[in-house]
Amino acid sequence: MEKKLTKPLKMVLLLISSLIIATVSAATYTTLTMKSQITISALVHFSDGADTPTGSNVQNSYCSLQLSCYPNATTTYEQAVNVTNTDNDPHSIRLRHVSISGNGTALVSNFTSITFYLLNSSGYQKASITYTTSGNYWQVSPTQTNYFNIPALTDWTIKVVIVTAADAQTSVSCTIEIALDVQ
Repeated sequence: MEKKLTKPLKMVLLLISSLIIATVSAATYTTLTMKSQITISALVHFSDGADTPTGSNVQNSYCSLQLSCYPNATTTYEQAVNVTNTDNDPHSIRLRHVSISGNGTALVSNFTSITFYLLNSSGYQKASITYTTSGNYWQVSPTQTNYFNIPALTDWTIKVVIVTAADAQTSVSCTIEIALDVQ
């Protein structure tokens, strides 16, 4: 009787093994391949304006403006730096406050206000960020502007107006960092 059970058991094991092998063999394995070409470009970028100050460093994605002003005066840079869209499509841009130096120190009181204006190609003001002083502290309004569409193949400009206090000392400076966000 023992032999009679062994043969069917062996047959069942052989059948199960065959099914496992057939299932694994029937599985289809596919390899997908992706190839990417990555090009670095700055379709919207900074460029020199008509009165970008001497000593400024204007790169595609970074600019450092060397602005100067007199005590008890208003100094205006009509085209401190341009924002250039070289793309065939419009892009949305905005100004956003990042940081300002000297907050909480007596040096702040040498300034009255510093305003960065975003002007379109017709000279129309689209947005601005203004830094004003209250004692030894800077106040920023707004901290970021709304997004505006810069048309294809267009130059806009950033105008800067600096107003210093009547009793401002010379050789006083502050550093303002503003981001130009591009979508």
